[in-house]
Amino acid sequence: MLNVNLLCGGRSLEHAISCGMYEYMRECIQENDTQNVTVRNIFFIDRRGELFHFAVDDSSLPTLGDIRQHGSVFKLEKLTELLAASDAFTFSLLQGQDGEDGTIQGMSKFFRLPCNLTSPGVVGLAFDKHKQTLIAEAMCVGLLQPMHGVCIDSLLWHKQRADLLPMLGRPCVLKPNMAGGSYGVQMCDALTETKIAEYAKAVSEYDDLFVVQPYIEGREITVGVLWSAEADDFVELPVIEISTTSKLFDFEQKWSSGALGLSFVNPLDDACMRAEQVSRRLFRSLGMLTYARFDYRIDDAGRVFFLEVNTSPGLTESSLFTKMLHASQLSVVDLILLSCTAYRRQETREDKKRSAIATLRGAGHQQHMAG
Repeated sequence: MLNVNLLCGGRSLEHAISCGMYEYMRECIQENDTQNVTVRNIFFIDRRGELFHFAVDDSSLPTLGDIRQHGSVFKLEKLTELLAASDAFTFSLLQGQDGEDGTIQGMSKFFRLPCNLTSPGVVGLAFDKHKQTLIAEAMCVGLLQPMHGVCIDSLLWHKQRADLLPMLGRPCVLKPNMAGGSYGVQMCDALTETKIAEYAKAVSEYDDLFVVQPYIEGREITVGVLWSAEADDFVELPVIEISTTSKLFDFEQKWSSGALGLSFVNPLDDACMRAEQVSRRLFRSLGMLTYARFDYRIDDAGRVFFLEVNTSPGLTESSLFTKMLHASQLSVVDLILLSCTAYRRQETREDKKRSAIATLRGAGHQQHMAG
């Protein structure tokens, strides 16, 4: 039996998404017949950064309303102490800033808290849309077609006119550099300086940078990657093709009921096979821990363009990664178990490294004293 904490809410723009993930996770755990996961604590962070702790003392999990009404209230600084004292594996459902930018990951790594989080360096990189694209294209030459996007300072965009010139007059996609859930993503049929100025002003309220990419005609697919540390291999997940009522898979399309058309792609589709190859290469080479989701555009010539990677994809009932799990006869409960196994395997490696570093440090100290 695995004892688990669930961490949700957060101060980010994606607060509501995290809350939806908790409600879905709550339903799945309560419906789980195997009883191999027991939730001991819920930690909920409201939009203002106030921390609510709810100790679960029976089989029924509280709603978010119950947590707010009956949970103990703490300052956010108390979170580390409470997690450390819980003696349970923490599965974080935080999204956006704090949840996906390396903040919570760095805290967990520093205090050695058992959790489902990839290392802070990897997550911080993956949260930066421009940098992740450059790295993906550099690591997968021959498999990916370069996007040739540009990263723009939202306050000083006018000083980067030269970078934007090749984009003007063309259909483009504009997106905040560091926001999740497709928040703030917009399509522009013919990019103009007026549009750039308007977008820069709006984005500057919550992001220092934004990305401008050429719009790629074709289809959009998403590739899920799931690693089993016990099997020491990838778990097969289907690739999903996304059809929308507009040209762009934006925030409204993503979270509006019935706005998406989803279909599983033929596993022998050549372009999708290349996208899977890229995804798995990046997952292993960058040191991601258990799961991630990679998004791509494929043009009419079959060329594959990297859009972004999400190291903490949505886990609501309608989320893409959840649908991949279901198609493979898996659930979010299985995801918790796989994440815990991966953490334990990684922690064993970390313990060996710490021991080796301590030995080297001791040897160095002795040499210093002898000298």
